Parts: sequence; C-alpha cells; structure tokens
Amino acid sequence: MSDVKNLAINAALKGDWEQAVKLNQNLLKENPNDIEALNRLAFAFAEKGNIKESKKTYLKVLTINRFHPIALKNIKRLSLLKAGIAATNGVNQQRSHFSNLFLEEVGKTKVVSLVHLAEAKVVSVLHPTNPVVLVPRRRGITVTMNDETYIGALPDDVASRLYTLIKGGNQYEAYIKSVDRNDVSVFIREVVRKPKFRNQPSFLGKGSTYYPFVRDEVMADEGKPDVSRLEDLDDDVAEDTSPAEEEPAAS
Repeated sequence: MSDVKNLAINAALKGDWEQAVKLNQNLLKENPNDIEALNRLAFAFAEKGNIKESKKTYLKVLTINRFHPIALKNIKRLSLLKAGIAATNGVNQQRSHFSNLFLEEVGKTKVVSLVHLAEAKVVSVLHPTNPVVLVPRRRGITVTMNDETYIGALPDDVASRLYTLIKGGNQYEAYIKSVDRNDVSVFIREVVRKPKFRNQPSFLGKGSTYYPFVRDEVMADEGKPDVSRLEDLDDDVAEDTSPAEEEPAAS
C-alpha cells in the first residue's frame, strides 16, 4: 500500500475531510480509474457537504463499474439527501435526522465493539448510521455491509447468546455507532422477540442477574411463565422438539 493511500485512509478515519480530498485527488492524478480512491473522495466530499461533487464522483465510479455496490448505495443515499436536506450542511444534517436511532432500551439494545476487524480500506468508508447485517455462522456472528462485505465479528459472549436467540426466531437490526482505525462499534436493537423468549432479554448488563416480572394475566392464561434459561435450551431452538402429551385413549 502506497504512503499516499495510507495517509488518505488515515485522514478519513480521523475525519480530516479537507486532507482526505487532497490526498485522494493526488492518487487520481496517477490513476484516474482508481475506484477505491474515487469512493474515498466521493465520501469525503459528502462529509464536507459538497453533495454535487460527491454524486459526480460516484457516477464516475459507475462509468468504470456500473454494478459497484458502494457507489450504487451512496448514489441512492445522496438522492435522499438532495430531496430533503440542504447541501450546505451535508451529511451532518442527515445524522441529526437519526437522532433517535440510538435510543437505548434495557435488555433490548446494546453497543458492541467488533473484533477481528476488516482491513482499513473497508473501515474507512463506514460512518455512523450505516445499517449493517448480523450473520450467524457456526455459533459466531459476523457483521457485514448490505453487499456482504465483511466488517468484523461480535465478541464471543454476545455472539453465543444472540446466536441462540436468532436461531430461535428473534430478529435484530444493527447500525454503525462509531468508527475509528482500530475500533468499530455497532448498535444492536431487538425488533422481534418470539413468545418462547418472552422472559429472556437479548442483552444482560455486566455481572447482572435478570429477574423477570410476570403479570397476573400471564399466570392466568399460561399457567406458569417460561423462565427456562437459554443455556438449558437445545442447540436447535428454531423448532419446539419437545414431545406432545399423549391424549388418553377413548373408552
């Protein structure tokens, strides 16, 4: 990796958009078809509020590769910005639109720092509010962009619990919360909780114990609440494999 490319990536990671524009423009003087430099330049323009130049630069990427996922995604994002956000304030105003995105709910949300991060060129194009995808894999969970580009993985303690819950039918959404060269954090929110997990929060506080509150009507309707621990559930929790009680034979 060239020194100028390293400097351009570092400028983006530090949020120094003026420097990022200059460095990526220098790279493009040497190779006008450098797609990575074009994407970084377009991103830096957007962060500076220069939506017109950002869109123009992403369109140049599409003349080189008309199916490039990053350019396609950001062209769409910039179109939304142009429709409802003044270009003078650029992406920062869009972020204020998402001011409620990271509202926390006990047991339902968590901010997690990823492990085994992707290389810097991937991290450098991420920014807060980007939606990401949680992908269960062999009892671990990786985090990817919508185009399946690998970003990182959830740490084992969080991943093992979420793996069971996701396989059991729970659904989650996740967004980039913060980005640094050596740290990417994601905000995860539970959006669907299956009845079998009604007393199982998705996330526990460090060193805490969860004591479920059960309403009287639940006791009346269900007989007793489901307070089984995740650790006691079968590996395949997607289906209820417990045998049904036999009906007494008709006399």
